[in-house]
Amino acid sequence: MINAKTSLLTTALGVRVIVAFLVLAPLGMLLGIFMPLGLGAVSALTDHGEEYVAWGWAVNGFASVIGSVLTTIVAMMFGFNVVLALAMVTYLLALVALRRLQRPVAAAIAPEAEADAGDGTGDEAVEPAEEVAVGAGPAGAGPVGATTP
Repeated sequence: MINAKTSLLTTALGVRVIVAFLVLAPLGMLLGIFMPLGLGAVSALTDHGEEYVAWGWAVNGFASVIGSVLTTIVAMMFGFNVVLALAMVTYLLALVALRRLQRPVAAAIAPEAEADAGDGTGDEAVEPAEEVAVGAGPAGAGPVGATTP
């Protein structure tokens, strides 16, 4: 009988790397999609989207540092199953928050689409675009934007 826990230990390193990638990539994609979706939803809520994106990156960095420390402490005190349960609850809360953020965005887009359609004569006024200056923050800090009038 083949032991499922050790069956890949005797295979070549390349095979183990490929199997690890195939097992972990879908999970990584699923868990990693919340950040870009959340940043898009938050930035669409206001005219100051660039500032909210910068705050989103800051909160993400803070949560990453605090989360890694708390994960270690909780795992040592209560076990890794508790860590997994808390992670699942956290991601479910993130999903609920994302859904709630996307509702106002969808509601705001519908009236804008009707207003952009105009009366079909082509006589609608065109508003000038707002100038945006986007800079880069400290190395590894992600994008930081600032609007100028």
